[in-house]
Amino acid sequence: MSDLETTIYVVGAKRRWALRGRVLRRVITFIVIVLLSLALTITYQVYSHRKEVATLQEQFEQESLKSAKLQALLVDRNTQEALAPETQSPEEKTLTDQQAELIERQKRQLQELRDSLRQRELVVQQLEIEKRSSQGQIDDLQEQLRETETALRQVEAEVEDLRDQNLAQSGVSPEPERNSTASPDKLLLVEALKMNLRDSVLSLRFNLTNNTGEIQQGRVGVLVVPQDQLTNELEYNPARSIPFRIRRFRVISKEYQVNEPNQYVRIVAWNDDQKMVMDENFPIAAE
Repeated sequence: MSDLETTIYVVGAKRRWALRGRVLRRVITFIVIVLLSLALTITYQVYSHRKEVATLQEQFEQESLKSAKLQALLVDRNTQEALAPETQSPEEKTLTDQQAELIERQKRQLQELRDSLRQRELVVQQLEIEKRSSQGQIDDLQEQLRETETALRQVEAEVEDLRDQNLAQSGVSPEPERNSTASPDKLLLVEALKMNLRDSVLSLRFNLTNNTGEIQQGRVGVLVVPQDQLTNELEYNPARSIPFRIRRFRVISKEYQVNEPNQYVRIVAWNDDQKMVMDENFPIAAE
């Protein structure tokens, strides 16, 4: 008899719907991330431009103050020249000419600062317009994302209905034989358990059965432990468990290396809230 291989059967049909939905969700998430990045970049640019405008405004005020002082000084000099032109020395005339040239240069600098401020204001206005436009696009994409999620839920429901129809048409029993002693309070059951221990290799196969009328989903873990660890508390561990989403049942098959006698198979399951909903133990028969 050849060694058993690990096989996991998922009863269902037309899984391409689920794959397409997953790809569509990833594309939409990527677009939303890109738009959010664009909005953050625009916000940072607006902040930088406003800071530069404030700096230029301060420089403008300082230059205006200097210009006003120089103009007052020039008016005073011109008044003195008008009253007593013959009393000015050549040094005073030279100083007056230099002050007049300095005033003209200050005026040109002030005009350049005014032009720069206007350009900065135009850039800030344009960035604000782009920011509002990007925010509108983000809102539209979020609305489309909500609509897509609703459509995905409808597709999942249709896929479940199609699976049930295919099972009914193929003549396959939609659920395994139930254990008549199972408690109705249990959400999940372990049924049709088969264990084969050969050459210290345990081949395990069982049906994870949904004991309710609603879809159950979460993660199931299978461990081989000694008897003294059957009551130990187990933490939720996605790395060592298998995801499931079942309406009726799912077939799970695994292999384990068993090197010690008197071992047990412990099968546990958690729901989406990481709350344990099943904990079953089964002794391993000796070879």
